Amino acid sequence: MLAGYGFAEVVGLRGQFLSTRIRSGIGVWGPDIIYPPHHHRADETYVVLAGAAEFTVGEGAGASVSMRTAGDVVHVPSMTPHGFRTGEDPLVVLYMWQGAGLREKSSFD
Repeated sequence: MLAGYGFAEVVGLRGQFLSTRIRSGIGVWGPDIIYPPHHHRADETYVVLAGAAEFTVGEGAGASVSMRTAGDVVHVPSMTPHGFRTGEDPLVVLYMWQGAGLREKSSFD
């Protein structure tokens, strides 16, 4: 775990299933974690598997802030700032990246 969170790539250049077109895996964040706003070229989709978090997608007056729980899906277009805050319980997500920049590191705002 890195500062209360960690992830394992399942599909991608470093996953069990090799792909140059998508990157996907499981991420786990502990309770009361702020995953700060960041952005990257790849489109990203989160599927919440367990727990809940308040997701922020976008910035300023145009930002969308919503509580997401198990079964919810959050889509983040390329280069859109996004982040979240977990509550009392850990958060488990399936994440999927597609498009450009699959190996690019996120830029934290």
